[in-house]
Amino acid sequence: MEKQISVLSMKTHQCKNCQGSFPISQIFNCVQCSVMICGSCGLRKHRTHTLNDLLVEEQIKTMMEETRNFFSSEHDYYQNEFKSQCETELRRMFSGISSLQLEIANKLSQMTENDLERAKSEVKRLKGLYGEMRLFYGKYEAQNKMHWDYLQVI
Repeated sequence: MEKQISVLSMKTHQCKNCQGSFPISQIFNCVQCSVMICGSCGLRKHRTHTLNDLLVEEQIKTMMEETRNFFSSEHDYYQNEFKSQCETELRRMFSGISSLQLEIANKLSQMTENDLERAKSEVKRLKGLYGEMRLFYGKYEAQNKMHWDYLQVI
């Protein structure tokens, strides 16, 4: 940020009243008139107006941009890390569910009346796994939305 401040202080801006060129440190933004003016014109012609220091405004913009970039890169890193972990977990869940489905299908094809209660238990377990997966995915979506909402704020 210090490098950007020194670059900003070397820039010259034109006063919209006297047309003189001044370094940014001597330029102000008149809020009421929405023009950039020098300090002298600020005292003479805009005395009762609100004047914002243009250098400070630029520093604030730079700091906001740096902050936004920082959080954006952090968000991207953690989102990708979280996404990778979620995808791994979802693949593990799908693999387990697929295995269980095959196991149930095999058992159902060989089932007798005596095995009915056991089969119901397996189906219940399968439904529970799907429920866990839905819950996990819901948490992932909520976390992802929270990250994007946070980025919109900054």
